[in-house]
Amino acid sequence: MSTYCVAVVDGARARFFTLAGGRGGLAEVSDLVNPAHQAKDADLYSTTKTGQRFRSDGHPNSNDDHRTAHDAEGERRFGKQIGERAAELAKAEDLRKVVVVVSPKMKAPIEEALAGLPKLGYGLEFLTKDLTKLDAQDLQAHLIKEGLLPAYDPRVS
Repeated sequence: MSTYCVAVVDGARARFFTLAGGRGGLAEVSDLVNPAHQAKDADLYSTTKTGQRFRSDGHPNSNDDHRTAHDAEGERRFGKQIGERAAELAKAEDLRKVVVVVSPKMKAPIEEALAGLPKLGYGLEFLTKDLTKLDAQDLQAHLIKEGLLPAYDPRVS
């Protein structure tokens, strides 16, 4: 029985791990990729410059091209997907605690998406760091140091 779910999230990807009561190592069970993040290569992002026009008095007047709003909506949707996946794992694996390691940029959408988990009886902890590049063993060691996961006995698999 797994008792911990760990979600490691940045703007492009979310990885989900489970841990059985502090025994053994983290096991990666699922991942998600943010389709909106991949869309940045599309026509919407073909230039980094916003439009610029001149007012009647000759001074420049920059136009907002709505990329910021588009990015925020993509992050919100991805946050919702992550929340749904974390809730599915929590129910399916009979978890007690969800630990979310999230990059600063994605923290608000993820907090919003997971706000209902404590009401369902699950513990919820956040660590605001970008640790998506760590492998499972290094991630587990980091979370033990942070006090978010129990100590690990490598002799138990």
